[in-house]
Amino acid sequence: MRKVLFGLVLSMFTASAMAASWLLEPYVGYSSISGDKNNSDIEASGIQYGGRLGVNFAVVSVGAQYDMTSITGFKYSNRDPESEATASNLGAFVLASLPIAGLRVWGTYFFNAEIEGTKSGGPIGDNTKWGGNGIGLGVGYKLPAVPVAINVEYRKSSYDKKDLEPNGEVDATAITGTLSIPLTF
Repeated sequence: MRKVLFGLVLSMFTASAMAASWLLEPYVGYSSISGDKNNSDIEASGIQYGGRLGVNFAVVSVGAQYDMTSITGFKYSNRDPESEATASNLGAFVLASLPIAGLRVWGTYFFNAEIEGTKSGGPIGDNTKWGGNGIGLGVGYKLPAVPVAINVEYRKSSYDKKDLEPNGEVDATAITGTLSIPLTF
């Protein structure tokens, strides 16, 4: 009986491994960011681009996700000046898709999230670096007959200043709309 059970389990893993394919999904979009730094509200927005690379097992994909956002208008919501920054995120994702309906949902844990200031003023100073982590939850719709998906993602991140001078913590949320090209091969 154990041999039969072992054979069934082994055949399930072998069959699923044979059905696996690679997922490559570049994307571009727009991100609206709000948050809190030292009890002051901040706001920003920017163009985001990145991609996912992983393994696709029929309806579930797992892998790595990397993206960058060019943030402009980074400011305290109640006063000027503005600063600019570049944000980068590296994480691991799990994505589930229903190919017939075109619906996709995913979650990502970003274990390496960074913001680097590129223009002084505002909440993020020039050449200052912040590091942290975060999560992302998204939903999308893959258009029929074309390899394009329309996506919306919610992110929650927390950053601490990486430079020697302590300057508090930044907690940020972002809503991002993207267009992606999910390719499997």
